[in-house]
Amino acid sequence: MAPKRLVQITDCHLSAAPGEPVRGMDPWQTLDAVLAHIRKGPRPDLLLVSGDLTQDLGEPVLRALRDRLTPLADRVLALPGNHDDPEALARVFPGSPVGTAATSHVLGEWQLLLMDTSRPGEAGGEMGGQRLEALEFLLREGPVLCAGHHQPAPAGSAWLDAIGLRDGAALLARLARRPQVQGMLFGHVHQTFDRRYEGLRLLGTPATCFQFRPGRARFALDPGRRPGYRTVRLWPDGRLTSRVLRVPA
Repeated sequence: MAPKRLVQITDCHLSAAPGEPVRGMDPWQTLDAVLAHIRKGPRPDLLLVSGDLTQDLGEPVLRALRDRLTPLADRVLALPGNHDDPEALARVFPGSPVGTAATSHVLGEWQLLLMDTSRPGEAGGEMGGQRLEALEFLLREGPVLCAGHHQPAPAGSAWLDAIGLRDGAALLARLARRPQVQGMLFGHVHQTFDRRYEGLRLLGTPATCFQFRPGRARFALDPGRRPGYRTVRLWPDGRLTSRVLRVPA
């Protein structure tokens, strides 16, 4: 059987209108370049936006984004980042996790668990003990892919790791005990991340706008890296294959 195809975009940081820059870049222009690149490939079964959809803006911008995304895939789901209003996000993108351990979605033989890792008013993230406990009761027996905005493991930049997922180690320890969990997608890092934690594959994805320079103690942009996105193929036998694609200059 053919695999299900998931496309992840993340950290759009959209401004109030096209042409209004964020950190010297028009995020609408780079988003449109990413979406044009996605259209060149096979139609995704699911398009996931993994947080920081806007630059601290509300529903009108979220709806404009939704209208751009819905023609591209059979389903569109989103989860909140530290620049998003989770309740507004859930109104515009039904199925988003708000005030719960996770929302569960079926994609072929796979279960996709979307987690809200955001903390109101903070750049860093946290699941919290109650949601960590509840998460385990949502896990099915078939292959599972989790997704959250904040990175659960160090990315190698001191400033960025200080605002990662505060209880990421506890989350990964719980997930690693369940053999059906194959991996976790996340954003927030604005760069490619692909490592393993025991049996889990941890996949971070470039932003659709500006990129962060890897391995830096202090905040630094990486103007030499192009915006990008990630494709994931979820095979019926539980295999996961993935790659990052970047738009050309």
